[in-house]
Amino acid sequence: MNIQNPIKVAVLAYDGANAVDIFGPLQAFASANEMYRRIHSEASDIYEIKLFSLTELQIRLHTQTSVLTDGLLVDLADYQADTIIISGGESAPLLASQSEIISKLPVSYTHLRAHETREDL
Repeated sequence: MNIQNPIKVAVLAYDGANAVDIFGPLQAFASANEMYRRIHSEASDIYEIKLFSLTELQIRLHTQTSVLTDGLLVDLADYQADTIIISGGESAPLLASQSEIISKLPVSYTHLRAHETREDL
């Protein structure tokens, strides 16, 4: 069973993001692909996963680790992601509410609403 159109997942990362909030979702989708291929022999991936950053292809995480991304926020429209995950970190709530970032999301995503993080959890 081959997937004609895999579900496109974009993880948006930035300088200072938490590594676990980037690599956790990336690994979860990669593991889902692996499990799907095990169940459906000769199957292609059900998820296509890409890592995007705000303005530079190379970012520096909170762990002081440098990571090279697949593309920039401005490339997200061409990718036509079905799901966008904004990685966590100290700056996440601020970034998720900045109009200049929201305005760069593809037009089809403008109906999304930002979810505030709750400090009391």
